[in-house]
Amino acid sequence: MEANDYTYNSLISAYGKSGQWEAAEVKVKEMRTAGVAPDVVSYSALITAYEKGEQWQRAERAMDEMRRVGVRPNTITYSALISAFEKGEQW
Repeated sequence: MEANDYTYNSLISAYGKSGQWEAAEVKVKEMRTAGVAPDVVSYSALITAYEKGEQWQRAERAMDEMRRVGVRPNTITYSALISAFEKGEQW
C-alpha cells in the first residue's frame, strides 16, 4: 500500500500532538520525496507541531513556504501560527 496525503497528514498530526516536531518535519520531507505535495492540512499540522515544540521561527518559515508554493492558509493554519508566536512571546 502506498502512502498518500491522508496517510502523511495523519502521521504529521500525530507527531505534532505528541510534541515531536522533528519527526513531523521528517514526514513532510518524506512526503515530498514520495511525490506527494503537502497541502493546507499538512502545513497546518506541521505548524501545530512547531507550536507545541515552541519553535515559532520554524512555524513562521513553514507559513512563508506554504504561501510561496501556492498553498492557501486557512483559519486553522493562522490559529496555529498565532499560538506559536504567543508561546514564543512574539507579541
